[in-house]
Amino acid sequence: MAKTRHITTPKGFVAAGAACGLKAGGKKDLAIIAGRRDAAAAIVTTQNQVVGAAITWCRKVLPQGHGRVRGIVINAGNANTCTGRRGERDAARMAAATAKQLGTSVEKILVASTGVIGETLPIAEIRNGIAAAGGKLGKGNDRAALEAIMTTDTVEKSAIAKIRVGGRPVTVAGVVKGSGMIGPNMATMIAVLTTD
Repeated sequence: MAKTRHITTPKGFVAAGAACGLKAGGKKDLAIIAGRRDAAAAIVTTQNQVVGAAITWCRKVLPQGHGRVRGIVINAGNANTCTGRRGERDAARMAAATAKQLGTSVEKILVASTGVIGETLPIAEIRNGIAAAGGKLGKGNDRAALEAIMTTDTVEKSAIAKIRVGGRPVTVAGVVKGSGMIGPNMATMIAVLTTD
């Protein structure tokens, strides 16, 4: 089967997906999307008053909504929302484990979680998934990463656009999960864009 590329089509990005047991049947449920080096980054988060621990973490990493990061780790199957201080510690642990895989500092890692609300993360399994995904990072693992972020989606969602800016070619790629999740206020939609 041919390897699918979308999120790693822009120069300098790698991705991978792995299964860590959050989804039934051994389906992929953890993804890492990262730059080969730090990259300019910006986030837009939900306007809902109730937010998951991952959102709280990302707002700490990029308090102005922009800055520089190395990558993002995303899990599906557990939203790590309404889990209190334990959830906040688990989001930090996810970032730390991913930072170790990428050889960077914890403050350079964004976190996203989607799925069941009110249940704590099985952090040992998450760490195993991060190690598994970290060992597969490359330019041909985009589909595995996209599969890993899906929850109620019935189809994979990705797109690529190529344009010229100032006479130079520019590629923008994106992946997204969510089925009717844009409202209210982006609810549980997760989207990641990369560009060179």
